[in-house]
Amino acid sequence: PMPPPLIRAPRKNRRNWVNKKSGKDRSGFTLLEVLLSLVILVGITTVTWRALSGIMRTRQLLDDQRVLDSTANSLILRLTRELQLADDSRTLLKGVLDEDQALAGKKLYGVRQELGSDRPADTIYFMARSGAQYVEGSETTTGVIQITYRVAEDPDQANSPESTYYLIRDETPDVRPVEKARRKTVTFPITNRLMSLKFRYFDQQSDQWTDIWSSEEQISLPSIIEFTIELKSPLGRVSRYTTAVPVRAAGATPAL
Repeated sequence: PMPPPLIRAPRKNRRNWVNKKSGKDRSGFTLLEVLLSLVILVGITTVTWRALSGIMRTRQLLDDQRVLDSTANSLILRLTRELQLADDSRTLLKGVLDEDQALAGKKLYGVRQELGSDRPADTIYFMARSGAQYVEGSETTTGVIQITYRVAEDPDQANSPESTYYLIRDETPDVRPVEKARRKTVTFPITNRLMSLKFRYFDQQSDQWTDIWSSEEQISLPSIIEFTIELKSPLGRVSRYTTAVPVRAAGATPAL
């Protein structure tokens, strides 16, 4: 008898049969492909993280500058408004402050002081109309108050070379007797991020700027007061702000 004819399997089926027979599955990834995928994934993650970190850092800097500018604007507006309300019809109160003898007969008193690292920490005293000001017991006042701006150390940063200071504002109503005025003095901090405070005064008679206003000849108000403040942001950046305030009409234009 004749042997049955040999039936050849299709080429595709033969390949699958050989693969199954050998136990090899060619549908997975090779080690090289896996490593290459990991490298690509790490690269994408690194780039994404750097981009997000840059965005977060930029936002922090913007928020930090916003806080600093807000504090500076508030302080500048307050000082400007109060200096423009300076009153030359009243003299500074005697018996309220330590500088009693120096203040006698004066309408404004400004002295130069320094704190750590030779940073200016000036003090200024002046009489002002109490428009839009908070005065305790205002129903008994004459509408004029004595305002003091001074710099005080922060006890928590006393030994730090980069410490910030408190800017303190004292407000005393112009009432008699002086003991009553002293009891009604209101003291509160304006900011605790102050690095320095500097005043300059323009004397119209001499046509010159001076760093102090305390001599016997300087009894009346200066024509212009310039002040410079340095503030430290929460992230440690220091910014300086300077402005000049015309106290009263001056016949001469100073050289700034």
